[in-house]
Amino acid sequence: MGGTSTVMMMIVTHVVMVLSTVVVWKLAVLNWGTDQLGEYLLARRVINVIQFPLICVTQLGLIRFGSMAWARNDLHQSHAWNASATLIAAALSVVSLACLNANPELWAYWLFGIPGGAALVRSSSIAVVGMLMFSVAWSQYWARMSVVAACVLQMLVLVAAPLLLLLRPDLNVSQAVLALGLVWIVISGAAILLQLSNLRTIRLQWPAIRAASLQLVRYGLPRTPGGLAAAALFSVPVIMATRDGNLQAATFMGTGISLLSMTATLIKPFTQAVLPTASRMLAARDLNALRSAITTFAFVGLSIALIVVAAAAVVLPPALVSYLGPEFLQATGLIRVLLLSVAPFTMFVLLRDFLDALDDRPLNARNQILSLVAFFVIAYPGGGSIRIAAALSAAMLLLAILTVGDVYRVLAHLTKSTSENEIDVGGCGISTGAAMPPRKSSLAA
Repeated sequence: MGGTSTVMMMIVTHVVMVLSTVVVWKLAVLNWGTDQLGEYLLARRVINVIQFPLICVTQLGLIRFGSMAWARNDLHQSHAWNASATLIAAALSVVSLACLNANPELWAYWLFGIPGGAALVRSSSIAVVGMLMFSVAWSQYWARMSVVAACVLQMLVLVAAPLLLLLRPDLNVSQAVLALGLVWIVISGAAILLQLSNLRTIRLQWPAIRAASLQLVRYGLPRTPGGLAAAALFSVPVIMATRDGNLQAATFMGTGISLLSMTATLIKPFTQAVLPTASRMLAARDLNALRSAITTFAFVGLSIALIVVAAAAVVLPPALVSYLGPEFLQATGLIRVLLLSVAPFTMFVLLRDFLDALDDRPLNARNQILSLVAFFVIAYPGGGSIRIAAALSAAMLLLAILTVGDVYRVLAHLTKSTSENEIDVGGCGISTGAAMPPRKSSLAA
């Protein structure tokens, strides 16, 4: 596909994903009611908080190193990355299943805070495995820039499956989440097997898979705490809202945070190619083009985000009341506070993959952890949903400031290093691990 067709297909895919999410909300309200919508949104948040740090071990490294191997037409190495990511995901699936099902009542208390949540924990454990498998399959396609296949997979897993299951009013929330996880496993498993079907012709040996697995773990494991922090920023506010047993508060918070996460979905067509493309530009030492792309992304993205926030603050709350019911009138103030986090979150989403491409160190992970700490400091002690939403907005602002500062600091350091000696990116002929100039404070950006 040509460049324009590729971008258009990604835009259509992600717009459909956003629209399908809104339709799923409506179906959930019609089938279950407002409280059960909150339970469903809470389950999806919990699935994210569990699976997001797990996929950090495989997804970023697979896209980064796999795209470099495909750029060199090194089929042997690219399939080694695919096979190793699949093995790691299988191991993580076994561990997560064992942990979550060992004591589902305890997990239900800590993760959901609602009575009778053990069945939802068991269902969510299957959905976590489905998301892990989807992440590997999608990353394999994306590393080789198979945009059509990646978009089709997204449409099947993230659009078609939830819509079809929510059309069945006879399923309760736990049953729907379980069925969703099983469908994800079947679709993603088929995609993985399709991509691994030619391993025999490649004659891939175990030492190559083992070496690739170690490289993925070395790259991804330090980023896992950051993945956990990022997932927590979107999940802990919903979990906190249920601490007093108020599922309606969880519904409002979950809806607002889902709207925030839609920001990432809508701009993803413009950022999905950043990690593989920036990695290739770095390998070619085209730092001027990198700097230009970073500045353009930041300026255009922030400008659009500010316009969208201003419009959404006026239109969105009454639209939710009209679409989901008069109960959501109580959520108007909460959602407007959460909208304050859209612009800084957009900046982070636009630049985070540049940072992962430019530096082997888990700088995004560190920034996400610092932002999560800031969230807890502001959200506690006490305070209701508005305070929790304000804490999230402040944490997102800090995350954006840290990310922008690190991107330009690393880029300046690489520009200086290029004029002095060769940049070597570990594992692919590159290592950007030369130390950056010391910072006075981790929070000063």
